[in-house]
Amino acid sequence: MKYLVVKALLGFGDRLESLKMCVDYAITHNLTLVIDWRDKTWGEGFEKYFSLSVPMASFEDIPGNLTIFPGYWTGKLDKILTLDDIRSDNLDVGQLANPLPFDVIVTTCMGRRTLYNDSKFFATRFRITDQRVVNKVKERILKYDLFNKWGIHLRGTDRASTLDYKQKRMSELAVLLVGQGLFNGVKLVAVSDDADYIKMWKERFSEFPIITELDSNTGRQGRHLVDSSKDQTIVDLLVDFFTLMCCKRIYSSSPDSRYAKEAQRLSPYVLTILGM
Repeated sequence: MKYLVVKALLGFGDRLESLKMCVDYAITHNLTLVIDWRDKTWGEGFEKYFSLSVPMASFEDIPGNLTIFPGYWTGKLDKILTLDDIRSDNLDVGQLANPLPFDVIVTTCMGRRTLYNDSKFFATRFRITDQRVVNKVKERILKYDLFNKWGIHLRGTDRASTLDYKQKRMSELAVLLVGQGLFNGVKLVAVSDDADYIKMWKERFSEFPIITELDSNTGRQGRHLVDSSKDQTIVDLLVDFFTLMCCKRIYSSSPDSRYAKEAQRLSPYVLTILGM
């Protein structure tokens, strides 16, 4: 048996992009996945919130005396990934495509990756198993009629460092929404982790609700990096993510937001992933 160990350090959008590539690669080359999301950003095990219908294992299941690539991880496969690891050695295994002649491959989700606009292969295997998330999304579907709304992701904090920048992004978003037909009877719902954006939204779009239910944050760090309760932060993040996925269209204040882009890509399969 051969293994693909998937470590991560970045945000949820990056994790999903990379995980899709890893699932595809593992299926194609008959590898067993070990997913390690215990890093500082996430701080919890993958299996606490999700399941994957692919062969999976834990570090304890991996026998000794196997060839490991990159060699940096020899003897420390279960080490939690940190920035010091990334800085201390070249850990990039490249864009996973062709088979590699090793028993254990360790990817850090930090390098090049394959992007999948058609995510059906992943969606049929990926499930959210945390009922706190599922139940809250079900509640929002009924309360806000999400399938008939446009979902707006106001990406602040680590992607919006100054108030002027946020105001510029909000103005650009407003112009985009008008150009897409906002005044033709469209209804919006918004999610955000940023107090400045929430205030701007309420001033500009007071008729449309901000439905994120958490204490908003300001500053240059994402909430996932400053909040002491990782579990509740993750639940809130996932509820907002699946809220966006339920919407008819999805827009973001940050055009390159991987969080919003993955919500768009997986949106056609939201009910399948929620198990509804």
